[in-house]
Amino acid sequence: PCFNRVDYTVKVMVHHASDDDNNDSYWDTFSASAQRAGSDMGVNLDLQLYGEEKQMVKDIRATVSPSSGIDALVVNIPSRTVATAVRYAAGKGMPIFGVDSGLDLAKGSGGLIDDKSLLFFSSPDEHYAGRMAASFFLDAFSDSDKEIDDALFLTPFGIRDNSTQLKPFDGYQCSLLN
Repeated sequence: PCFNRVDYTVKVMVHHASDDDNNDSYWDTFSASAQRAGSDMGVNLDLQLYGEEKQMVKDIRATVSPSSGIDALVVNIPSRTVATAVRYAAGKGMPIFGVDSGLDLAKGSGGLIDDKSLLFFSSPDEHYAGRMAASFFLDAFSDSDKEIDDALFLTPFGIRDNSTQLKPFDGYQCSLLN
């Protein structure tokens, strides 16, 4: 192991879009990888997937209590509400690492990295991923005799503050409109 700290507990708190915790291959892989990393490093890893953002925010804020037993957090940042909770916990001294989503909230002047709320952040560029998806879509139509008007478009109804879902959709839409 990198270090053996069995008395050290890392809480991984991630919001996900699926309502079915038992059938989500992305988060299954993420969870298995996180558990393996915790085991390899010799730390206790407590992983929680959240379908409900309000509970995630409440739990992030609660980690700063000395009785929580949490030594560090790993979180994704799907919204400004979660970012605010991250800033709160970091301001109380909790070491926090960001993963998976929230690039737009983490980077740049005034972002979570700039204000030292996050010690590290690793995430794909969701907007770029949406642009790439649109490119693949357009390429598929260029090789067929169907019109693009025949395509089915899904809109992100009901996800007003979830950058995890809005950024790819925005990138997708921008590519189709240009």
